[in-house]
Amino acid sequence: MRSFLIAATALLAAAPVAGAQDLQKIDTTFAFSKGGTVNLGHVSGDIVVTGWTKGDIKVFAVIETGYLEASLTSSRVSITAKSRHNRMGKSRYELSVPIGTEVRASSVSGNISVRGVEGEVNVNSVSGDVEVRDAGERAEMHTVSGDVHGSRLRGRIRANSVSGDITLADVNGAFTGKSVSGTLDVSGTLTGLEFESVSGDFLFAGDIKGDGSFSASTHSGDVHLTLPPTLGAMLELQTFSGDVRPGFPITLQPGEEPLNRKNHRMRFAINGGGPRLSLETFSGDIIIERGAARAPKED
Repeated sequence: MRSFLIAATALLAAAPVAGAQDLQKIDTTFAFSKGGTVNLGHVSGDIVVTGWTKGDIKVFAVIETGYLEASLTSSRVSITAKSRHNRMGKSRYELSVPIGTEVRASSVSGNISVRGVEGEVNVNSVSGDVEVRDAGERAEMHTVSGDVHGSRLRGRIRANSVSGDITLADVNGAFTGKSVSGTLDVSGTLTGLEFESVSGDFLFAGDIKGDGSFSASTHSGDVHLTLPPTLGAMLELQTFSGDVRPGFPITLQPGEEPLNRKNHRMRFAINGGGPRLSLETFSGDIIIERGAARAPKED
């Protein structure tokens, strides 16, 4: 195993700029296993990780003030920014990794982008935006005041944001998430859903499949679904002061009544029933529309 404390190796380089004595850099490429792991962490600055078809990993990391503590092996890369004399400047990490690499990255005030790795991804930022594209098996994205962007995600998907929006496109898997004031906008195919929000809206356009649990609740936000016209599902809707527009011919369950001033919850089937979908909002509207038909099954 090759282990590096960057201040003591040839991988440390000083840039020809003012304050160069405090600037440290990693710039190297070496063979890396397809199922390897990358762990990246710093306080301020951006992190960019991109998947490629090569069997090598390319690492570029630089910090203005402080130093980089790193361990670089053929199966694991770990880089952390450290302060020197209680001072730490911005840092930036840019990596190209073999497809299938597991990536974990965290930043306090910077943005994080992970694209094309097709492996498990876990990213966390406090005030920055996070973006994940082309992740497989598991993708976790968390930020406090930034936005979350994801696309072409498969498997188990989790996203949390306090004041930012969550936008996920072309997903295929089970989604779990929470938001305080941000909106969740999802498109694709869900095999499970569990979402909670205080004042944000929930928008979904796509298909639901399987016998998993599907639920979405928001206090003051709207719930808006666009579903295939042939989808069969069992819906349970609840709202206190909002309107409900089903958009499908509905069949009320025995003993059920339409929503009115006294009745705030109802259950009904569409197209003969199917997966159970629970939607709840206190003061928002619930809108369900018929969208594009399901694609025909392949032989």
